[in-house]
Amino acid sequence: QVDALWRLFDRMDRDNSGSVDEAEMLMAVQEERTPFWDFLTNFVILGRSRDGCLDFGEWLQVVTTLCMLDKAQMTRLLFAWADRFGYGSVAPDELTKLFDDLNASAPGLVPKKQVATMIPKLKYNDRGRLPYEEFAALCEKWAFLVFPPSKLQAKLQKQVMGKKFWKERMAALAGERASMRGEREGGVFGLFAKSLDEKLH
Repeated sequence: QVDALWRLFDRMDRDNSGSVDEAEMLMAVQEERTPFWDFLTNFVILGRSRDGCLDFGEWLQVVTTLCMLDKAQMTRLLFAWADRFGYGSVAPDELTKLFDDLNASAPGLVPKKQVATMIPKLKYNDRGRLPYEEFAALCEKWAFLVFPPSKLQAKLQKQVMGKKFWKERMAALAGERASMRGEREGGVFGLFAKSLDEKLH
């Protein structure tokens, strides 16, 4: 597996610099630069590499993290995107910006009239902010909210080892989590997924 991943990394490294930069990542997954990609770059990629250029080890961590996101982690990722200042809750204006950014990332995705009607009706806390539990319920109701990360994940999985490979890894990790209850999980794949869990919480 590592040899196959190295070959994929080498193929993605188009300028033979020994690292993969943001432009090469975008080209590999055939993505345009969007507000979601900019957030992802700052939150995930720059969290692994200060200069934004990933050597093989850093690239493996980023790819594994993104390819193994489950639905709950995608929801957490979106919440972190909305909660720009890390308060652990989201203000109405931050929700509006999230929906605007989602629409910029996937034009036509967000029903603007429904959103405008819905935002004042949500269950805010006594500080007028939306807690994570209510945000997660909103994502359950409107599944389109997780479209940007799920679309990117599908493209990346296809480019790196194929969807079947990652589906099997995720299933194996879920089984080990159930049997080991949070102890050492899933080798390198489980380790990277666990590090994301810690960052999102």
